[in-house]
This record gives sequence, structure tokens and C-alpha cells, in this order.
Amino acid sequence: LVFQSCPRCRAWVEKDEPGLLTGCNKMTCRCGARFCFACLSLEARCQCSEEYHDFIDHDTVLNDYVPWPVSSLTVLAAAASAAVQGVWTEE
Repeated sequence: LVFQSCPRCRAWVEKDEPGLLTGCNKMTCRCGARFCFACLSLEARCQCSEEYHDFIDHDTVLNDYVPWPVSSLTVLAAAASAAVQGVWTEE
């Protein structure tokens, strides 16, 4: 994980390692600022990210980043972890 401070409010913003659903440079802070994680350009008016990348909307950020694919993956990961530990029961 990597951290950078928001160029507007200076709050710390965390970036995951690049993956299927994570790692884009386009960040949305809780204060509403949208910026490039690499160069801190507001609205990411730079060439650091691919054009098809987009910002997470502000409401999702305020609700602790729980869009559908991530929350489903989190549930699956918890189930897999429980199964490995022998505490998962199928109903």
C-alpha cells in the first residue's frame, strides 16, 4: 500500500497495489477532491492514467468504498479464509 496526501485538504489517501479492480492513479478524497495520485494534478489533468480509467464517485468514497465487485470479493475472501481455518459451515 502507498499513501499520498490530498492536494486540497491534506488528508492521507491510500492506494492499493495495481490489480484487476485496484491501483488506478485517479483518486477521490473524502473532501470531494479528485486528483492524480502520481502527480497530484486536480481532476487528473495529466497523462499519468489511461483514458478509460475513471474516478470513484464521491458517495461511494463516503460509504467506505463498497462498490458491488469489491464487497462481493470481500465476502468471498472471508468465506475462503473461514473455510481454510475450518470454521465455515455450509447451511
